[in-house]
Amino acid sequence: MVKSFFRVCTILAIDQSFNPTIGTTPQSQPVNTSVLPGQLSYRSVDAFSKLVVFLYKFSPEGLANANGTKLNLLNKVLDTVVRVLVKNYDTKRTKFNQRPFYRLFASLLIDLNSLTAETDPAHLQVRPTELLLELEMAVLLTLLGAHIRC
Repeated sequence: MVKSFFRVCTILAIDQSFNPTIGTTPQSQPVNTSVLPGQLSYRSVDAFSKLVVFLYKFSPEGLANANGTKLNLLNKVLDTVVRVLVKNYDTKRTKFNQRPFYRLFASLLIDLNSLTAETDPAHLQVRPTELLLELEMAVLLTLLGAHIRC
């Protein structure tokens, strides 16, 4: 079930990069009107990458443990993307364009390794009131220590 969801998402994202008007009705405006003929639109590929990273990083541990680990989810996604890539290559051979797949893998690597407030060890999550309280306690202890020595 999960693999079929990611397979459909991958196929749609790749197809959308070649033709940004897929999924629009004749009355509606295309999503990205700045794409010239022959150029690729990577909006859908980047959005799919962000979806995968969001599901990987923010899925609850209980949900991840039901199917193994978060790594299992990432393995399913990568397996599905590679299968779509191979199928796309087999059907198009000489007209195969690898650029959307390259963009997808690059976006996944960049987004998975990006630092957030939750994953950045240098990010201090100290509230100003807590910082002020600690500062007041330090000053108070310093004054008490100086008073006791006298």
